[in-house]
Amino acid sequence: MVEYRACCDTSYADLVADPCILGVFPLLMNNISKGNTPNLRFVIWTSSAFFGMIHMGNYTYFDYSTHFYWVPLMVGAQFLVGLVLSYIRLNHGMKWAIIFHAVYNAVLVIPAIYFYEP
Repeated sequence: MVEYRACCDTSYADLVADPCILGVFPLLMNNISKGNTPNLRFVIWTSSAFFGMIHMGNYTYFDYSTHFYWVPLMVGAQFLVGLVLSYIRLNHGMKWAIIFHAVYNAVLVIPAIYFYEP
């Protein structure tokens, strides 16, 4: 039997982040298309917040309804990583931000794979 849950399952992260992105991104693009330059602080803080919300999807087996008080900590950690990536991107370039993101993920994922016991 084929299980379609992965493609059809809607997570809490999707329910929170998607409307935010779909609401703010068109407003930002409309502002830019009128010739206005966006406020850099707004862009950094907003993109870091979106980075944190999008990465809530990493916690697939987390029950948000009973442990909702952990959500600020989970999003806060990813939000800080988003700020660090923004700093690296602005001061050192996109290549170094991508490399940092890959190394950061590897530091977290490799031990998880190594110590995983089914």
